[in-house]
Amino acid sequence: MGKFLPSLGSSDKIAAIALLVSIAGAVIAWATSERDAEFRRLSSLPRLTLQFVDGSNPEMTGIVLKNTGLGPARIVNLQIYVGGKFVVEMPDDKAWKNVMAEVQRARPDVKLDVPIRFSSSYGDFDIPAGESRPLFYQKNSELTVSSLPFLRASGEILQFGVCVCSIYEECWNFRSPQLKEEPCNAVAKYLLRNTGPVAEALKDMPRMLTPWKP
Repeated sequence: MGKFLPSLGSSDKIAAIALLVSIAGAVIAWATSERDAEFRRLSSLPRLTLQFVDGSNPEMTGIVLKNTGLGPARIVNLQIYVGGKFVVEMPDDKAWKNVMAEVQRARPDVKLDVPIRFSSSYGDFDIPAGESRPLFYQKNSELTVSSLPFLRASGEILQFGVCVCSIYEECWNFRSPQLKEEPCNAVAKYLLRNTGPVAEALKDMPRMLTPWKP
């Protein structure tokens, strides 16, 4: 640099220095932008927990999917198993009734004489940060001598596999510890939007396994 600048006129030296300062500023701005983008990404990561709420919630008893992360959780696939046997994914009203029937087959000692509430899925859905979505539950005011044991039995034998994505379309498998399936792999076969970048991106994306640890 010392040999280069003396060969230039004073105006050329100023221009060269200005160019170097501009390049350095661009590099710093790029690095800052990359750092800020990574910070925003990390500040938007969802984190799921699957809980059986029994007595700790004043309004309901049952199985709840909660987002304890910093950003919204986009659920693009929800699989339900009974005793390790796959029953359904993204259940609608009819499918939930099949789940209830499977629970009763697996636990004939538990009889049910009243309806159980469930959260049906007709496409992918979001759970905002810090909020939850009840999956299989009953209001506490509706509990009976049969529904409470049924819900507790369901909490013992139901397993769940979830493909959850962030707003940056990074996706992770979240599953009950007994399961080995990868819910995200099923998204390409079960397109909730039928088109769009999420399913396409999932096809070749390496995925993090996030087992559910109760």
